[in-house]
Amino acid sequence: MADRTDRLIEALGSEVSLTGEAVDYKIGAALLLEGDRPVFLEGLDYWPAELRSRRMTVRGVLRRRESTSPADDGPIPAQRTQGGKWWIESPAWERAS
Repeated sequence: MADRTDRLIEALGSEVSLTGEAVDYKIGAALLLEGDRPVFLEGLDYWPAELRSRRMTVRGVLRRRESTSPADDGPIPAQRTQGGKWWIESPAWERAS
């Protein structure tokens, strides 16, 4: 997985094309890469039902956002995350062949 992370770091801020499984998380739609690394899609809360769990290719600008674990002040527990999140700015997707 370190090799994949190194490649993501090298591509940070660049236009990329990534292929993986379309998955949904509480915090939004993502492309699950090899090694269980999610890359979230800007502006997409959930994949359309017909694409969920399908192998997809997503193109866009690769970004990384450092995350902080929110305070748990409300009646609904917040989803806790650690470290940063990878995400695709202005994503476009298609089914992978």
